[in-house]
Amino acid sequence: ILLPIVRCGETILSPNNIKFKCGSKTVKSVDELQQDYMSAINSGMVVSARVYKKMLYNEQLLLDCIDHEFMRKARKNKCTMHVLSSIIEQNFSRAERPSLESALFRFKLFKKDFRKYCEMNEAMPYYHISIWKFVVAYTIKYRTLQFLCLNLQKD
Repeated sequence: ILLPIVRCGETILSPNNIKFKCGSKTVKSVDELQQDYMSAINSGMVVSARVYKKMLYNEQLLLDCIDHEFMRKARKNKCTMHVLSSIIEQNFSRAERPSLESALFRFKLFKKDFRKYCEMNEAMPYYHISIWKFVVAYTIKYRTLQFLCLNLQKD
C-alpha cells in the first residue's frame, strides 16, 4: 500500500496514527508515524490487486471511517505500507464552514458511520466522548441546538 502525504494547509491529514482504537491523530512529520498504529485516508492511496484479493472495504460503512477500517485490516494482515514523498493538498470539510443544512446532513452521516466503526473496534466510550465534542463544537460554530437535537435522536 502506497500512501502519499495529504495536507490541508500546514496540517498533515494522512497518513496519521490511530489512538484509542478509533481516533485519528495527525502528525507534524512522517517521522512521528508508528507502523503498528498507522492509518490513512483514501486520497491518493495506491493498493495492489493482491491486497484487494485478501481484503475488501467494509460495506457497512457508507462514507466516513471506511478508509481507517481498511487500514486496520491492512495492519492486521501485515500488509506493507510505504509513505511516499509526494504531497497532495486537499480541503477538509470540517475546516470549512458549509451551510447549516449541509453540516447537519454531514454530521448525521458521520455519526452513523463513526458509531459502526467504533462498535466494530470495541471503542464505544471513545465514540461517546468524541461525538459530544463534535456536538459542542458545532453548536458553538453554528449557534444552534440542532446538532444537540440530532445527536439525541435514535439512529
